[in-house]
Amino acid sequence: MKLKLKLKAFAASLVLAAASGQAGATIQTGANGELFLTVVSSDNLVSFTKDLGITMDSFLSGFAGASVSLSTDAAWNQFLQLVTNPATMIFSVAALNPSGTASTAGSISAITTVAPGTSAATMMQATTNTQLTTGVQSAASGYITAVNALQSGVADGSSLSQAGTSAFALNSNNAFNSFLNGQASFNQFGTIGNALSVFLVANGSGGAGGSITANQLFSGNGLTAANFLLTAGGQFSATSTAPVPEPGSWAMLLAGLLAVGAIARRRMSSS
Repeated sequence: MKLKLKLKAFAASLVLAAASGQAGATIQTGANGELFLTVVSSDNLVSFTKDLGITMDSFLSGFAGASVSLSTDAAWNQFLQLVTNPATMIFSVAALNPSGTASTAGSISAITTVAPGTSAATMMQATTNTQLTTGVQSAASGYITAVNALQSGVADGSSLSQAGTSAFALNSNNAFNSFLNGQASFNQFGTIGNALSVFLVANGSGGAGGSITANQLFSGNGLTAANFLLTAGGQFSATSTAPVPEPGSWAMLLAGLLAVGAIARRRMSSS
């Protein structure tokens, strides 16, 4: 039931942008930051950003996936009018936790897509804790802060920004440039039409100069690896298989079902 509710919430967040003053009206960063979609035109002149309304904890605890169309999103349609070749756009999905230091293992982290062909081994070998920290913190303080100013008061909103404006994704170093603002060995962007794998990256041990950790999400043990896909027509999909519940979870579920059955039997016998 929880997975079904998450699926419905995800689909709704992608097609609705209702005005609201509630928490979550901006893209949240931090230990439980929210996933956001970024799309950039191939000529690097305009970018589109959407708050997906799914937190890191929610995604990591088990996400069944969804597929929706962005065709009803006003900002997306305006964005496409400024794009000369939709088939060559690049996109990324990420969530950022900038709340930590380079020398503290696990304090800086991100869920991020990566370009096709990227492996965990190459990500860890060539990216230091300091580089990840710099890339994540600059993206959160620069790019996300500027985007949130545009989407303030809109729950799970979206916006577009042209080059030269503060919320454009590829602005200087305090933005969301490829390779996490040139700091990382991996590119968080991939071309439209390609399914992008999803990794959880974080500061590793070894202090500021140590290597990051990188784990492909939901891969192994017979599970389908998570990925995100966006087509030129605006069809956006997330695919993953939720982890199998722990034995304790199954026991609690069974106990709950037995209790419900017992109550139902008592009601029937007393009627």
